[in-house]
Amino acid sequence: SQFSGKRRLRFHLAPPLLAKKDPTTGRLQKREFGAWILPLFKVLTAMRKIRGTALDLFSYSEERRTERQDIQDYLTLLHQDVLPLMEQDYQRAVAVLETVQRLRGFGHVKERNRAEVKERQKELLSYLAIAA
Repeated sequence: SQFSGKRRLRFHLAPPLLAKKDPTTGRLQKREFGAWILPLFKVLTAMRKIRGTALDLFSYSEERRTERQDIQDYLTLLHQDVLPLMEQDYQRAVAVLETVQRLRGFGHVKERNRAEVKERQKELLSYLAIAA
């Protein structure tokens, strides 16, 4: 009731297969899609059942491989670096593990956050190693 004129749904997306890369930053550029894309969203929703299987075509992308590597990196961090130092400084050890909660976003946003998380983990772990 507050708006007048023609109403249109617009979605601003950067699908990896369709988006062009910015020549300066190398990031995917968002494109505008109209309401015609809504049926495609329904198809993608229905395809949830194949996520994580060999039929999941998106799982082969670099971004998804990196996300799976993030899980392995976390488990390595936990078992090799943090658990041995838990008794020494429990609060700081927990802080190291909590840094992973900052690993959010998609694409370049997640990449930036990943770099910040890794740097913070190094700082906290170096303190734990010095105190050991």
